[in-house]
Amino acid sequence: MDRSGILNYAHDFLRAAVEKAFAPDEDRRDDLRIRLADHFEAEPISARTCDELPWLLWDTELFARLGPAC
Repeated sequence: MDRSGILNYAHDFLRAAVEKAFAPDEDRRDDLRIRLADHFEAEPISARTCDELPWLLWDTELFARLGPAC
């Protein structure tokens, strides 16, 4: 499902299957969140980066990276 350019799964069972296959535990999910944070940090500032980056850093408890750039 496409919501304003952001892809999302329409069914919970599909979301759960993808999570089980690619991010089976919290450590793997944190690794993926950090990779996403790195990606958004390298992008030019936009509404999307302002939405995503703080949430990703907060969720992975990388509070120091929330510093002066935000």
